[in-house]
Amino acid sequence: MKKILTCHTMVRVLSLLLPLSLVLEHVLRTPGISRWYLCACIVPGIGVCLMSPLGYENPKPSLDFALTASLLTALCGWFASRLSFGTELLLCAGLVPIAVYSRWRQSRKYVNVRSLFRADSVWCSVEDSARESYVSALFGLGVLLMAAHAADAGPVWAGVMTAATAVFFVLNYLRVYSGRTGLIPKEKEKAIKEIIRGNLRGALPDVEVDEHMTAIYSKVTAYMDDKKPYLDDRFSMDDLATAVFCNRAYLSKAINCFSGRNFRQFANYYRVNYSIDLMKKDPHLKVMELAMMSGFHSVVTYNMAFKLYTGTTPSAYLQDLIRRRRQEHLSR
Repeated sequence: MKKILTCHTMVRVLSLLLPLSLVLEHVLRTPGISRWYLCACIVPGIGVCLMSPLGYENPKPSLDFALTASLLTALCGWFASRLSFGTELLLCAGLVPIAVYSRWRQSRKYVNVRSLFRADSVWCSVEDSARESYVSALFGLGVLLMAAHAADAGPVWAGVMTAATAVFFVLNYLRVYSGRTGLIPKEKEKAIKEIIRGNLRGALPDVEVDEHMTAIYSKVTAYMDDKKPYLDDRFSMDDLATAVFCNRAYLSKAINCFSGRNFRQFANYYRVNYSIDLMKKDPHLKVMELAMMSGFHSVVTYNMAFKLYTGTTPSAYLQDLIRRRRQEHLSR
C-alpha cells in the first residue's frame, strides 16, 4: 500500500492548518479581524511551507521543525490576540523559526563534504538558491508589513498587502507541491534533471575528444538507430565493437565520453526508448511483453531501467498514456 502521510505531505498540511487555526482562534475570541492581523496569520504558514524538505534532504528534521514552529506560533497567536502589539508579535513568531531552520540547513550541508560533489550537486544548488530566495522575500514582506502597520497605512494598503501575502503563500504551496523551484524555467529544470539521469549526451570535460572518437560515436549511434541490435538481449560490447570496427577499450571510452553512460546503460537507454514507441503504438501491451520485445533479460531489469530514465514505471506510463488517449477521444 502506498504511503500517503509522508513528511512532505504533513509539512504542507501544517502550512495550511496553522494560518487557519490562528484566524479561527482570533475570530472566536473577538468577532471580526483586521487585514493587518490576517496578513500576520498567513506569514507563519509561508514559513512552515518553506520548511518542506528538498529532494536531497532528510525529511524527518523538516517535519520536526515544522511541528515545533507551528506549536510555538500557535502559542504566540494565543497571546497576540490579547495584546495591542499582537500583529508584530505574530509576524516575528512566523519569521524567526524559518530563519533558524534555513541557517541550520545551510550548516548541515557542509557536514559531509563528499556530498557536495555528488552527481546531482547542480540541482541541489538550484534548490538551495530557490529556498534562500523565498526566505529572503518572506523577510522583506514581513518587514514591509511591520512598517506599513506601524505607519498606520490606510485600508487600501492593508487590502493590497493582504492580497500580496495570500498570493505569495499560494505560489509557494504550489511550488512545493509540484516539486519545482520556481527560480528557473520549467524547461531548464527538466534539462538539468535529464542530464543528471544521463538522458542528455555531452562530452565529459575531463576527457580529451578527438575527431576519430567523434566519428566512432557517430557510427555507433547510426548503427544503433538503423540496425537496433539492442533488441537482442545477448547484444554485447564485443558485438558493437565488431560492427563499428573498433577495439573494445576505445569504444567504451567514446560511449562514456559522449553519453555519460557505460555500455549497459547505453544499450538500456535505447531499449527504454524503443519500448516507449511500442507503448504509443499499442498501449494495451503487457509489461512483460514490452520487456521481451525491447531486448531486456527480465521484467525487473526493465522496470529499473525505465524508472531511471523516465522517473516513472512502465505500468504508470501505460496507464497515463491510456488515460490521455481517452480524454483526447472524448474531447473530439
